[in-house]
Amino acid sequence: MNNRIKEIRKSQKLTQKELGDLLGVSRDAIANIENNRVDASELFINHFCREFNVNKDYILTGNGEPFLNGITNKDHELADLLASLTLYDNPKLNILMDKITKLDDEYIDIIDKLVSGLIKE
Repeated sequence: MNNRIKEIRKSQKLTQKELGDLLGVSRDAIANIENNRVDASELFINHFCREFNVNKDYILTGNGEPFLNGITNKDHELADLLASLTLYDNPKLNILMDKITKLDDEYIDIIDKLVSGLIKE
């Protein structure tokens, strides 16, 4: 089970700290579960499965597909983001988004740094 939890975390490109923050536990708790030092509680497993749309049977036994319907919460978040873009009445934004989807990761990283520098949070 510990390896399957780690596999799901990595598939979502999350660090142990990021996963812990999402689930309301420490990075150490995640590390202890992934390294089989402690057993994940039923509460943790239920929360983990609900948060990431994971098949609980897969986590517990390894049977079945990892994700329910093949759709993760990250997929839902991305769909919501893309849907919100359609609310903007700006044709240039739609053209820009289309172009960005065709870029290599290297260029997306550059754009991310540029935009992050422009936005003060």
